[in-house]
Amino acid sequence: MLETKFKKWEKNVRKEAWQKGQLEGRQEGRQEGRQEGRQEGRQEGRQEGQEEKTIKTTLNAHKAGLPIATIAKLLEISTEKVRKILKEHGK
Repeated sequence: MLETKFKKWEKNVRKEAWQKGQLEGRQEGRQEGRQEGRQEGRQEGRQEGQEEKTIKTTLNAHKAGLPIATIAKLLEISTEKVRKILKEHGK
């Protein structure tokens, strides 16, 4: 009888430990996921910001009368990229 109670107790302790481990694992996984998501979001934001800056500068340089080759060289992008930006913005 004592042995049976001990086995039940041991089984409950193991079950509780397993459940606790699962919960902690999920929480840790969520936290890591949020951190990775924030990092990816920041990186994407930086890339989008850089792209917007490139577009704005390309349009302003074109408006100021700079040749496409000069714009490309200043912005370190290809002349094809400059032409694409200008075409997309009706220039």
